Amino acid sequence: MKLKLANFNVRNLAMPDTKVYGRTVQRDEYERKIGWIGERLGLMKGDIVGFEEVFDHEALVAAVESSGEYRKPFIYTADCGGELPRTAILSRYPFCETLTITAFPEEAILSFDKNTPFPVRHFHHPVVRAIVELPIGIRVIVYIVHLKSKRPFYDGMQVSNPPSEIEYAAGKTRALVIRAAEALALRYLVLKDIHENSMPLMLFGDLNDYLTSVSTGIISGDAPLEFLPSEVKKAVWDQLLYSTYALQLRQSSRDVYFTHIYNGSYEVLDHIFVSQEFIRSNPESIGHVEYMRLFNDYVIDRTLTKEDIPEWQSDHGQVLVSLSLKDNPR
Repeated sequence: MKLKLANFNVRNLAMPDTKVYGRTVQRDEYERKIGWIGERLGLMKGDIVGFEEVFDHEALVAAVESSGEYRKPFIYTADCGGELPRTAILSRYPFCETLTITAFPEEAILSFDKNTPFPVRHFHHPVVRAIVELPIGIRVIVYIVHLKSKRPFYDGMQVSNPPSEIEYAAGKTRALVIRAAEALALRYLVLKDIHENSMPLMLFGDLNDYLTSVSTGIISGDAPLEFLPSEVKKAVWDQLLYSTYALQLRQSSRDVYFTHIYNGSYEVLDHIFVSQEFIRSNPESIGHVEYMRLFNDYVIDRTLTKEDIPEWQSDHGQVLVSLSLKDNPR
């Protein structure tokens, strides 16, 4: 069986007349965006798709319907209040469970001093956790996440206009701390699901950082050192998440991948990770990653042109990963 996974930051998907970051979504802009998202979904044909920056569930449903690709799809959008964009999941296959996670697990709240409570205790964007029933009789846990961006975080702090260099640096530091704290909470949730069992897991999302960044590495875990005994290595492998981007790089002669461009910097911020159940070298795997593709032909480098990406398109490329699953995995 082939299984296609996709991640899609849709960039502020909201209903007409909704205010998003101070601007009102116009009807014609909404309709073009719905059509464009549907077109991209039709190109990718993903079986399980993770979304970020969804403001309205109704708008996402309309975009999925416009693709003409899905018959009676299963769609779940993070169930929480507030005005921040949410994560969501689309699946051809039924959900056994769906859950919105906003608060960090108590065990995963960062601390430096037992007498000083750490202020970051919630995800900046809600996390979706779903269990999907695949037609080969396997259930897979799927996380859809959107970590805090590198954009400076001020949140009511006294700053000048424009911010001074030190204020700007402090804002970026706060954003980094939030993202790292979120990564720790996600690591705890992932370990709780995959440690010492054979439950396969996938994590999709806009992690807002590179594969080799500290925050991304916290989520995935570190590979065991080469000199460790094989039994110790096996225990570590069981607790890791594996980047489909890294797996693709090992099969490619050149790295030409990017999902976002900021100030001339070509970045891979959007990721799909899988547990060891989808790694070819694992003798007990239920399948393996075949290839990864990026759909980024419309993403513009603003340092080279005065053109811009229209509001009805996304400023992120989409990630598509194809898995080959065994017919009788267990």
